[in-house]
Order: sequence, then structure tokens, then C-alpha cells
Amino acid sequence: MKHTLLAIGLSFLLTSTGLAETFSGPADVIDGDTLTVAGTTVHLAGIAAPPLDQWCQRNDKDIPCGVIARGALLDLVTAMNVTCRLTGNTFQGQPDAVCSAGGFEINANMIYTGWALPLPGTDFQVTRDGAREDRRGLWATSYVLD
Repeated sequence: MKHTLLAIGLSFLLTSTGLAETFSGPADVIDGDTLTVAGTTVHLAGIAAPPLDQWCQRNDKDIPCGVIARGALLDLVTAMNVTCRLTGNTFQGQPDAVCSAGGFEINANMIYTGWALPLPGTDFQVTRDGAREDRRGLWATSYVLD
């Protein structure tokens, strides 16, 4: 009984201090804005990448934008320890998280590369504007209209 109460108390303490909402490990990339870390599949908060089956046009050629966006996320997390912090929100049924690797926020980096777009109400507008001006990622395709 003492052990059960101790476990419940510890669980409550971890949850109430937010420690239970942060987890780390290698990441498995699902698509351009979804990954699995430490057994938890999360959506990268504040961003939207094209679905895997999305095609775009660049220089009158079809390119697999969804697959490329997934590749951009793979580049940011491969062979890295990824740390995610749940925001308490969900997006299309997945918990939202802010994740980082190598000292950089992955969510913002996907906007920076141009392979994801900021969701309304986020703080990524300056980063998005830079990607748009430099025509990085989706901004160089028909997927995004200026």
C-alpha cells in the first residue's frame, strides 16, 4: 500500500511540475510535421507541412512536396537526440509538441527551410517571411501562392 501511494504521489508530482510532459530520444519521422519520440507520436506545434502524397510544381515539373518535406524533417533529426515538450493542445488527433535537436527548435527550422508553413496565431511569421523572400522550399513551388 505504501508503494502504491508513493507511486501515485510521484506521478502527481511529475505531472503537476510538467516533468512528465517532456521526453527525449531518437525520432522516427512520420511526415513533414509528425514524429515519434520515446514511443509518443506528436505533431510539431504551430506548423503544417504538406501531406506525403502532395505534389507541387517547380519550373513546370511535378515534384513530391510531401516526400521532400518529410526528408527535410529527417535531415533535422537523424542521428540526433530529440527532446519534445507537450503543449497541451492537439492537432488532427495528435498531441502538439515543441521539439528540439542539437540546440535548435525543429518546429521553427521547418518553417525556416520553407518545407512547412506556420499555422495561424503562431510566432513564426518573421521566419516564414524570410523563407518566402528567399524562395526556400514550398515558396519556390506552385504550392504556395505569394
